[in-house]
Amino acid sequence: MDHNPYSAPLSTVDGPTADTPDGAVADRRDHLNVERGLAQMGMLYLIGGAAVCAGLVFPVFMLFELATGSGDALEPGGVGMWALMLVLYGVVGPANVWIGLGLRRRNPGVRVLASIFAGLSLLSVPLGTILGGYLLWLMWSTKGKRVFAPDYQAVIDATPEVVAKTSLLVWTAGGLLVLFLGCGVLLLFAG
Repeated sequence: MDHNPYSAPLSTVDGPTADTPDGAVADRRDHLNVERGLAQMGMLYLIGGAAVCAGLVFPVFMLFELATGSGDALEPGGVGMWALMLVLYGVVGPANVWIGLGLRRRNPGVRVLASIFAGLSLLSVPLGTILGGYLLWLMWSTKGKRVFAPDYQAVIDATPEVVAKTSLLVWTAGGLLVLFLGCGVLLLFAG
């Protein structure tokens, strides 16, 4: 009696699966846009976090000015206002950097804090609403959950030849944004 009537049915899977090279390529191509979107949103969070961290210099300078008694440090709020800004910038800046790195590395632990920040950005109409909604969709959609899955890194490692092509429109928009920001910084320091 070789047949056990109580055993689970045995079946074979025809076609590619994520465990085969063809299946990994298909899986990766299916999720490539989500990967790219997470990397781009991560870069936005990194840039924003770096800017906020750089902005820490201003409240530190103002508190130093108040402590040395060399000025009124723009009177109205005094020490309390600048201390609050220092704490706020000191928390928000590094949190944005951590979120940005986590999104770029597809770290599932970053999704809760990123969701809170994305939810808050929904209140910033119209750009924050669009970007916050897009990030929430990227992280919590079916494809987003797959990209954050622990076994997805093996799919990426198995398919180094699968890469997203960045369109000329995106490169142009990015270049114009960098040019615009550079001009703004130059005008800020020149004036």
